[in-house]
Amino acid sequence: MADSEQGLHGEERRPNDVLEAVRRMEEAFQSRLADIQQAAQALRTEMQRMETTLRTSELLLAGILDIADEAIISIDENQDILVANRGAEEIFGYTSAEMLRRPLSLLLPERFNEVLQEHVRDFATGTDNPRRMGEARQVFGRRKDGTQFPAEASIAKTTRNDRTIFSVVLRDITRRKEAEEELQNSRGELRALAARLQQVREEERASLARAIHDELSGALTALNMELSLLPSRVTQELTQVVKQNATPMSQEIQRILERVRIIATELRPAVLDQLGLLAALEWEAQQFERRTGIRCEITLPGEEITLGRDRSTAVFRICQEALTNIALHAQATKALIKVSREDGNLILEIEDDGKGIEQSEIVNLKSLGLLGMRERALAFGGELQISGAPRPGTLIRLKIPIG
Repeated sequence: MADSEQGLHGEERRPNDVLEAVRRMEEAFQSRLADIQQAAQALRTEMQRMETTLRTSELLLAGILDIADEAIISIDENQDILVANRGAEEIFGYTSAEMLRRPLSLLLPERFNEVLQEHVRDFATGTDNPRRMGEARQVFGRRKDGTQFPAEASIAKTTRNDRTIFSVVLRDITRRKEAEEELQNSRGELRALAARLQQVREEERASLARAIHDELSGALTALNMELSLLPSRVTQELTQVVKQNATPMSQEIQRILERVRIIATELRPAVLDQLGLLAALEWEAQQFERRTGIRCEITLPGEEITLGRDRSTAVFRICQEALTNIALHAQATKALIKVSREDGNLILEIEDDGKGIEQSEIVNLKSLGLLGMRERALAFGGELQISGAPRPGTLIRLKIPIG
């Protein structure tokens, strides 16, 4: 056939039919091509957007790294440094180029290298992320000039395509440690000053007690004796008048003498110096019960516990203050005092069955009585614990070294 074509089934196809088929195929191809081009354009647009977002994120991260005061360092699984920010340069004294691809041990004292490697290996296989480094011991860094400094460090990990990157944030805490040391020294100086003031106060009390007892008591006693002899030295006519006036005067002098003895005892109980701490505590318990009507029981060890004069005074004053608090605030009917020895320490426990004490009262800095008790204990390396709610009553426990 010269002017026709054979179809697939033997049918003749005219040239016009073939051209129409070709045209439709071309239109379909063009439509498909347009779809592909549109999809390609959309893909290019999305890739550009992702690249822009990535660049923005990189710039943002770079900005954060640059303005951070802390050293921010990324390391690989071999603990080689991949990234070091400007903070790391300022803290360690190396440039970023000097640190890259160098082991992290470059920035740590040698004694920490083995510990660091073990810590990172343990962290790599662990589940916690992030983790603070140095919780068990102080972390130190090492500068380029070899000087070491205390530091705080935290570590985090990121795993991508079976590769783990560790990021370490390290902060130089030299100034904080210096401030803490200065604060600790200041506290020590204040405690030493408080202890010295307490010592001076006790010395003044002892001196005043002696003066009251020796001078004032002696003068009042002599005056009372003179008053008692007065009737025998006057005429018969005046004897009755003198007796009538001398008797109440003598009674008043006796009352003043008793009051003088009480004041002198409160200033410095002679029993503390003469018979020792345990006898003084037992005497104080008896006096407390007599003054307040609150039953007071005391349990003492079988043998004397010998403390120095100042320590004995501190223990005695703490007991006095605790009993005063019971009388004023506890609304108690019974108080218990127990003294014992434990691992080279004297243990003093004072307990009552009163209304108890709230935690807010225990930590209240305005509670000068409690604060004074703590300071007395701390001055001699001791410890004072106060237990209140939810338990009934209040328990004060003092532990103070005997030596």
